[in-house]
Amino acid sequence: MLRRTPALLASTLAAAMVLAGATTVVAAPAGATDPRPSGVSESQRVAVRALDVAERVMDGRASPRDPSATLALRDLWSSLESLPPAERADAEAMLARPTDGPGDPVGFGYTVPSVKRCAKDVCVHWVRSTADAASKRWVRKTLKEMQRVYKATTKDYGYRKPLKDGNRGGNDKFDVYLKDVGPFGLYGYCATEKRVQRFLATGYCVLDDDYSRTQFPRAPKKSLKVTAAHEFFHAVQYAYDAEDDRWLMEATATWMEERLADGANDNRQYLPYGQLADPSQPLDVSGGGTLNQYGNWAFFEFLSKKYGNAVVRQIWSRMAADRKSPDDFSIEGVAKVLRTHGGLPKVFAEYAAGNTVPGRTYPEGGRWPSAAIGAQLTLSKTTRSIAPYPVALNHLTSHNVVLRPDASLSRKSWQLKLKIAGPKRRTAPAAYLLIDKRKGKDEKRYVKLDRKGRATVKVAFSSKRVKKVTVTMVNASARYNCFKQATWSCQGDPRDDAQTFVLDAAVRK
Repeated sequence: MLRRTPALLASTLAAAMVLAGATTVVAAPAGATDPRPSGVSESQRVAVRALDVAERVMDGRASPRDPSATLALRDLWSSLESLPPAERADAEAMLARPTDGPGDPVGFGYTVPSVKRCAKDVCVHWVRSTADAASKRWVRKTLKEMQRVYKATTKDYGYRKPLKDGNRGGNDKFDVYLKDVGPFGLYGYCATEKRVQRFLATGYCVLDDDYSRTQFPRAPKKSLKVTAAHEFFHAVQYAYDAEDDRWLMEATATWMEERLADGANDNRQYLPYGQLADPSQPLDVSGGGTLNQYGNWAFFEFLSKKYGNAVVRQIWSRMAADRKSPDDFSIEGVAKVLRTHGGLPKVFAEYAAGNTVPGRTYPEGGRWPSAAIGAQLTLSKTTRSIAPYPVALNHLTSHNVVLRPDASLSRKSWQLKLKIAGPKRRTAPAAYLLIDKRKGKDEKRYVKLDRKGRATVKVAFSSKRVKKVTVTMVNASARYNCFKQATWSCQGDPRDDAQTFVLDAAVRK
């Protein structure tokens, strides 16, 4: 993610409240008119829009609906071959390194000669004068941090190394350029550069030259640590598949911050916009600058806590697009990795239910927001049942209902009978119960629905023993009609949205 400074972030947060209507850079916003001639091909329209977005993002005019600069440049790189000659020249100049000179149309090229300093795997380039000048002290800090991130990511966590760039920076080490990007509302970015195979690419990073407190809200060292962890992981992603789905690229890069810059806790600011707080938004929203794709790092935090950090690498290995790898798209890779852990519906249901009690689900969850509750209902001797409770769920979303026993249900013999009627099994419906007890260990229970999507469950419901029962209903569908230039996984249209679930609940002795 190419992070934006506070003023731009504030406008982005406001736009996040309309996530469902957000669009990617490959789809024109609702109501927009395209001024280009009708004879222009769709791929050329997409490419020219990508150029427009990249120019806007890189020169500090980003709208709340725009992606991060890292992925705006990725989208531009992906579209290069479809651009007309003049526009392609502008795009190539924008994708150029700062050391390629001042020809960049948004002014990101150095205007004076640069120098560099290298460690084992990384080189940092900087200039000694102009507004982009960096101090030797900051260069040393940046080089040390980038080398640490490089080693931790590729050796300790076992990810692929960024692809070799053919000595573009003077040798084959990974190149980082320091530049005063704060005035553009940016923290840094990692750009795709040379296509190695169809979907694999080399890359380089640009980071701010000092992260001055006059431009950034956090201490310079914290800003550096968070940006280095996040952006370098994008360069690693380019060695797997540079053109995979935006939501997973951003969510896993934000997840990597928790591994390598945990003390900064910068990624907590996105949690209110992800499923942790709003389970009604699909996990794989990828439109523009919508913030839930960053907030949904919590999904990968859940997976890594439960199955180990290697599970995220396994997902990226499924997504790898080299000739020897599966080349799954984002949620497809997730689903295939989770087959050995009970399957996506079961895992997603446990994750969705766990988000109602983040303090019990995540190591630092006590300071996180919790998932919205759709209804809180109390049952008693006089109100022994609820009216059928219907809800329509889109793909990869959930809905929570809390049921509490009134004090009148004090006898041990009281039971809660739940009936869940969802869509057919092929659409991946699921349900999960959390039973909060007054004494002893709370209970978790996965509810397996039959082929018709139905299940009946009985739960002890004495008010002396049970505080509440949380019912989480889940649409875990990962079926799409792909390549429709939509905002979901594989740019596809979900096949199983608006699926109806009905909950019935009654108590009896």
